[in-house]
Amino acid sequence: MENKETWINKTLESFNDFKSAEVSPQLADRLYKATLVKKDIRTIGPMVKWAVAASIILLAGLNVASIINFRKPSGAEIANPVYNEYFSYLSEF
Repeated sequence: MENKETWINKTLESFNDFKSAEVSPQLADRLYKATLVKKDIRTIGPMVKWAVAASIILLAGLNVASIINFRKPSGAEIANPVYNEYFSYLSEF
C-alpha cells in the first residue's frame, strides 16, 4: 500500500511546476472584440406561428378524415384491374 501512496504523492507533486499558458495579445484582442459583437436576433411573428399551427391541425384533420372515410370494397370486386392487382391484399381482411 505504501508503494501506491508514494506513487500517488509523486504524481501529485509533479503538478506543482505547471504554469498556465499565456495568451498572446492578438488572441486576447480577438476574444475581447468577440464579446462586443451584438447578435441580430430574429423572431417569428405571431401571425406566422398561428398559420403554421393551423396548417398542421388542418393536415392532421384531413388525414384522420381520410382514414375514417376509407372503405374497403364489400364483397364485390371492383372492375379496375389496377386496383385488383395492387390492393388485392385488402380483401383478405
